[in-house]
Amino acid sequence: NKLPKNLSAEHYLNHSNFSPDSKFISFFHIWNEMGSSKRKIRFYIYNILSNSLQLLEDDRLVSHYDWKGNNTLLVTNRDEQLKWYYSLYNVNDLSRTDLQIPLGVDGHPMSNPTNENIFVTDSSPDKRLDQHLILMDTRTESSVEVNAFYSPSRFKGPVRCDLHPRWDRTGKYICIDSAYNGKREMVLVKLSSLRINK
Repeated sequence: NKLPKNLSAEHYLNHSNFSPDSKFISFFHIWNEMGSSKRKIRFYIYNILSNSLQLLEDDRLVSHYDWKGNNTLLVTNRDEQLKWYYSLYNVNDLSRTDLQIPLGVDGHPMSNPTNENIFVTDSSPDKRLDQHLILMDTRTESSVEVNAFYSPSRFKGPVRCDLHPRWDRTGKYICIDSAYNGKREMVLVKLSSLRINK
């Protein structure tokens, strides 16, 4: 599980994050072969107490993730057939469990701080240029849309404005980034309920 030592590639680390109990550090190892624009990504866990490095994912393209408790990671990832998944990765046995949820797109998931079964995620702009803010229940594998936010066409590519939803500590509010007013700003969304009907 050692990091590749390919001297003809450009290597860097990204998306590093502590587990809630500060015993692990998760991160992406990303590298580009010289002369190629294609990136390769591996997902690693570093155990601070045992000073050990574990490879979590090497086959699928990992995109975004959040810690769901101290030993589980909620991860968006894509297989070789370009199918997107929300998956749970266990850092103890290094297993992966794909959630059977009807969201076939990439997103930025974050677990609710008061209800471990609930997470919030988002989507890229659809054909109408709407970005969707969605609540998911991992127990029932059901979802509900909270709202949709228009993304002006000039916010594309490197200057895009993803929603990047994140909870407040009470789990009653979600803060997002949005450009629906024609400029980048943070928007606070108040939830009336966490109830999700299948």
